[in-house]
Amino acid sequence: MLKLFNIYDSICGTCQFWTNPDKALAFQNVIPYIQYTDVQGRCARKFNVLMNPNVKACSNYKRWIELPDKK
Repeated sequence: MLKLFNIYDSICGTCQFWTNPDKALAFQNVIPYIQYTDVQGRCARKFNVLMNPNVKACSNYKRWIELPDKK
């Protein structure tokens, strides 16, 4: 199932340490989102623990460098 997440939310799915093989930047109309087909990933800062992308960002949060800045 395809999932879309707001790129401006400070959640695990928008962090550069959150890895998922299906992580991609997508656009719906002109609004950018992060798109996943598998909603679980791993946190590289937490010893590759399996994570959900909706989890509120922790103290290790660093915005994914490929995301556009908020206007």
